[in-house]
Amino acid sequence: MHIIHISDLHFGHPMQCDLAVLSSSIQAMAPDLVVISGDLTHRARTREYRESALFLEQLGISYLTVPGNHDVSIHHPGERLFHPWKKWRTHIGSTGIVRYNGADFTVVGINTVRRFGWYWDWSRGRISSEQVREVQKYLASVEGKSITVLVAHHPFWLPDAYRNRALIMKGEDALPRLAASGVDLILGGHVHVPFCTVRSGMIISNAGAPCVKRLPEGVMNGFSSIRAEQRQLVITHWVLQDKQYIPQQKNRFIKREDRWDLLGETTAEHP
Repeated sequence: MHIIHISDLHFGHPMQCDLAVLSSSIQAMAPDLVVISGDLTHRARTREYRESALFLEQLGISYLTVPGNHDVSIHHPGERLFHPWKKWRTHIGSTGIVRYNGADFTVVGINTVRRFGWYWDWSRGRISSEQVREVQKYLASVEGKSITVLVAHHPFWLPDAYRNRALIMKGEDALPRLAASGVDLILGGHVHVPFCTVRSGMIISNAGAPCVKRLPEGVMNGFSSIRAEQRQLVITHWVLQDKQYIPQQKNRFIKREDRWDLLGETTAEHP
């Protein structure tokens, strides 16, 4: 399995680099699949959606993407409340559960964005019991896959330094159920910060933002590549430096019985 994981493209917001640099870097790696974990657009405008769709088309590689909170309008209440996903469905695809089956892996994506909630911060996400059941039902029907991946925009875990950004609601309840369903790896975005850890025996990995200027202090633009073979998995984080992406850090994991463990972190060598 070889996946490139990018997130938070934010078409419509100022960029740090030419997107052609990102496209060519991904194409040179020749992954099995590109995963985009939400926020393709910045303000959910039609122009931004068109640019997103063109970027995905020109990649020329299989991809799976889920919505982020920026992919639904904040400036047009009527659109947000009554047809929040019309543009997404027109230009990108389904807002329900999405699936991809590789030769030795399967990927499931869910929409954790909510058009409104009884709380102030509508950028927060939530995973519902129904979504967990859908994932469980689908994974129960899949056989012969050594790696199972779940994609959602909102984080199930955050480093202490970024706990000011809320975790996905109902995430703590969902984690043991997802683990029992055979999920190995959860991919997310939202906070523009790369990290990976192990929770409930699953790997949780967040991609940084590859191009957009909207970054936390001290964080570089980047994305992740993920390689797995049977019971070993390596996540490499790539960062933008001098108008090219170079590998920065590798995290190695091994699966022992029914849970993953972090073997260690190493500085990646630039080829």
